[in-house]
Amino acid sequence: MTVHRYRDVLIEVTILSDAERGGWLVEFWDLSPSGSGELLHIQKLPTGELLLDLLGEKLNVDLVAWAIGIARTELQGY
Repeated sequence: MTVHRYRDVLIEVTILSDAERGGWLVEFWDLSPSGSGELLHIQKLPTGELLLDLLGEKLNVDLVAWAIGIARTELQGY
């Protein structure tokens, strides 16, 4: 688990084993008191492909691009 700052919001990033699909799952959580909690998932399949799940949220494109960059960095070596 790591914590990053996106604009003025603390975002917790957690990497979990995705045993169901054999890859890895990166969760992003908004830790701010008025935040929405769980924001999105980025899944890394065994093929190396990344899949994005916005969990039904409407998110800013810049936040999503930032999250993909963070996920790629966090998943190096997995």
